[in-house]
Amino acid sequence: MFDKIRTGNWLNRRRLRVYSLMAAIGFAATILLLAGLSSQGVDFKGRPLGADFLNVWAAGKLVLQGAPEAAYDYATHSQMEWMLFPSVSTYYAWHYPPPFLLVAGLLARLPYVSALAIWLTVTFLALALSCRGLRFERLAGLAFPAVFVNVINGQNGLLSAALMLGGLRLLDNRPWLAGALLGSLSFKPQLGVLIPVALLAAGLWRAFAGAAIAVLGLALISWLTLGTASWLAFADSVAMTRHAVLEAGAIGFGKMQNIFAAARLLGAGIETAWLIQGLTSLAAAFAVFGQWRRADIGLADRALALMLGTVLAAPYLLDYDLMLLAVPLLLKANEGRFRPWEISYYAFLWALPLLARPVGMWLHLPLTPLAAILGLWLLYSIRLPGQKILV
Repeated sequence: MFDKIRTGNWLNRRRLRVYSLMAAIGFAATILLLAGLSSQGVDFKGRPLGADFLNVWAAGKLVLQGAPEAAYDYATHSQMEWMLFPSVSTYYAWHYPPPFLLVAGLLARLPYVSALAIWLTVTFLALALSCRGLRFERLAGLAFPAVFVNVINGQNGLLSAALMLGGLRLLDNRPWLAGALLGSLSFKPQLGVLIPVALLAAGLWRAFAGAAIAVLGLALISWLTLGTASWLAFADSVAMTRHAVLEAGAIGFGKMQNIFAAARLLGAGIETAWLIQGLTSLAAAFAVFGQWRRADIGLADRALALMLGTVLAAPYLLDYDLMLLAVPLLLKANEGRFRPWEISYYAFLWALPLLARPVGMWLHLPLTPLAAILGLWLLYSIRLPGQKILV
């Protein structure tokens, strides 16, 4: 058994297709069941379909009313959510920087269900576009559990993965565009915290400049469109978000996937947890820098280092953000060669978005940080060229 895990002989293409088909059928049945049990956009538990999308739609409504800064006021934003969905008892807070308010404003012009459907469709197509030319088992890609997690939560992980994958694939041939795509991740800044480290380590100066221009450009457009008040409100809301969501555990430490939440889940105090988060983020930055400065590794390994480093460095992370793991999974599948342990490890990463939240909530085990540390250790310890081919 141990040898099968090391060699990956337990998994072949036929088994991969069977497991993926089983997962796809299960996910599709769940989505159809939730849709069938819903009425006027509300599911059988009284939550809106794609529940997290409600914070986007409500924020967009405030933009259309000429008060974008109100999206950062919990009282005003929550009142808007309850006006739109009176049966909803849970508050879905808005934490995104002002550039994303521009997208929210466009979506809020549509009815809720239509806006949700268009949002998921467009972001899925963006990810599909970023995959053009890659060789991989499409059924396995479609059945990746993080896709399901993002769909049922109405989240933005598909867009994050599309920007990251597209940006990384274009680094060599179109560095300015690559940087622009990577810089566009500033709509969710915690996911881009190590991108500058990677680009600087590899000496990709044009991509670095493109990313900087994209970040500043999006900020300028949102400032000119929405005004100074929205940026001031966002700045003021950061402390509230840190306290309510992270330190007080409003979401639940078992649901969160970052190091800070893992430390709190295991009993650490707030100051100790922040210290652990800071030291881990620094170590992750060094690990990413070390991998990206190497000239003897491929894009798949670089992507894996960056995604795992991001998981460890991000101060705020949930299971739908694990959609970023699709980036190294797709690139490694396209590469087609695996070193010892890698087939089993990548299979584990494929299943992680489905396992991470229940394992954290029920067993109090922070699975995602452990998986990230293990993956970085494998990258540094296994230097042999890939030989195993999945057949």
